[in-house]
Amino acid sequence: WGLSAQSQYKKRYKFSGSFEANYLVSKSGDKFVPGDYNKTTSFNVRWMHSQDPKANPLQTLSANVNFATGSYFQNSINTTYNVDARTATTRSSAVSYSRKFPGTPFSITGSMDISQNMRDSTVSLTLPNLSISMSTRYPFRRRTRVGPERWYEKLSVGYSGQLRNTILTKEKDLLNSNLVRDWKNGMRHTVPVSLTVPVLDYINLTLGFNYNEWWYTKGIRRAWNEEKKAFLPSDTTYKFHRLYDYSLSAGLSTTLYGMFKPWKPFSLGGNLIMIRHRFTPSISFSYTPDFTKPRYGFWEYLEQTDQSGMLHTLLYSPFSEQVFGAPSQGNAGAINFAFDNNLEAKIKSKSDSTGIKKISLIDQFSWSTSYNMFADSIRWSNITASLALRFSKDFTLRLSGLFDPYLTKYYYGADGKVVPYKSNDLRIANGKGLARLISTGTSFSYTLNKESLTKLLGLFGGGDKDKKKDNNPPPPSSGNNEDAEATEEAQSEGGSLLTRNRQGGVVDENGYFKFDIPWSLSFDYSWNIAMDYNRYNLTKMEYDYRTMQNLSFRGHIQPTPNWTLSFNANYSFDIKKITSLTCNITRDMHCWAISASFIPIGAYKSYSFVISVKSSLLQDLKWQENNRPVANTWY
Repeated sequence: WGLSAQSQYKKRYKFSGSFEANYLVSKSGDKFVPGDYNKTTSFNVRWMHSQDPKANPLQTLSANVNFATGSYFQNSINTTYNVDARTATTRSSAVSYSRKFPGTPFSITGSMDISQNMRDSTVSLTLPNLSISMSTRYPFRRRTRVGPERWYEKLSVGYSGQLRNTILTKEKDLLNSNLVRDWKNGMRHTVPVSLTVPVLDYINLTLGFNYNEWWYTKGIRRAWNEEKKAFLPSDTTYKFHRLYDYSLSAGLSTTLYGMFKPWKPFSLGGNLIMIRHRFTPSISFSYTPDFTKPRYGFWEYLEQTDQSGMLHTLLYSPFSEQVFGAPSQGNAGAINFAFDNNLEAKIKSKSDSTGIKKISLIDQFSWSTSYNMFADSIRWSNITASLALRFSKDFTLRLSGLFDPYLTKYYYGADGKVVPYKSNDLRIANGKGLARLISTGTSFSYTLNKESLTKLLGLFGGGDKDKKKDNNPPPPSSGNNEDAEATEEAQSEGGSLLTRNRQGGVVDENGYFKFDIPWSLSFDYSWNIAMDYNRYNLTKMEYDYRTMQNLSFRGHIQPTPNWTLSFNANYSFDIKKITSLTCNITRDMHCWAISASFIPIGAYKSYSFVISVKSSLLQDLKWQENNRPVANTWY
């Protein structure tokens, strides 16, 4: 049995929302059979709140809460055959508030965030999650500028702070948790400073300095445990701790343009006028010192010799498990390279008033990598590349990939098995090319309907007959006064006799029913290829690839103004069959509505048939029939 309460509220020009609370008690088994009886208590709270943007431009409050205990959606009658509700593994809720302070550069944003894992009943709660930000300031900029801007006036300073209090625990332990002992909390401050100045008129030089500071109220220290032969947490110190780090950066960037006029044999009959290549290279350097040194006091080094004479060492930070972590370890000095390309063309076009049309050949082609000067090996990072090809105004194909510049070798382990590893040998130095693909993929969506189908047919010269037919003028009037009066009466009611009938359908100029059915068919497809780290090819000394594909499609058709049919399905390329399919049929009967849904395949095969009143005031007046173990009932 269960209890449910729902409410909707709205204050005009201010805010609106809805609230729902459900309480459920589920019993199964026999009380008198040991180990068979089970009683579960669960609940679900949903709250939606939105504020009118014009109500208060300085502050906003919004909420999207869907909190439930782990067993609620498994036991609720309303979601027994709801595949999406039962199979969802995670749920999230958030309540956020933001405020701007006029006349100052500061603003604050606060939120409560809840994330649930329905598999193991764990809850991640952050309350509060408060952010303070300051807009970019130019401290050396003159209030009244005379003459050109000076280089030091371009120096900018920003600030952002974050206060976070969070916990990760089980549902049953959340209310019994201790704020000091179980929760993790802290505050982080970030101050970025940057300066951009031109060099030689065409190159931009950017200098940056970034300072971070953390405030914690506790730290966890470790000590040697002889029984478990490991360094384990031994003591928690509750006092104020201040940590910090900083980094330096410098970068150069510019933009180069190249024009190419194609040779006459390759100008597509003179239609291709010019090709332009835009090349944007950039190089930057970043440096972060080693904060594990003893003078900072942020990291500790432990040594212990066990009873067998083996030496154990550990470098750890008492604050690495806190909410914002600890300062980085080891010197980091990287040189970053990035290259961005764009290729466009000008062609002759009769559709353009200027006679020239600009098209994109390669919308974007970019790649980047970095070199770590302080690393003892494998100093080059993986190469990241992306490609965008614009085929039409509405469709752009995007590809992104990751490439490895190093060779992969192997050795035989103690058990005789092959153990692959990434070597320090560059592929280009061993005649294996610049890099090898690690992973790439793409995804796209497309909706096919009457309008898009007409455009496709227009590309191949189709779709002209209907236009010509629609352009034919209607037959002349016979001059009959009765017909004229009937026509005027029909037009006063919102249409003409030639375009309306008693069933609400549409007819053409000859009085025949016009075949105009709204419909749509949508596809969502994704494709990925990546190295399979479980399959190493000894002959090629490389990992083999694995391919992953996913296809989902949905359709909608309205054969008459009152009938609607729709479906939603997913196809698995691994097992080569449709894994889920949901079909829905609805019938509008003015004050009443009929709806039917069924799942013909899968683990949740079911059907449902409902006749209900359309009015929201009588939404509980309905008759429902389904294949669940519940009797048909009038509500």
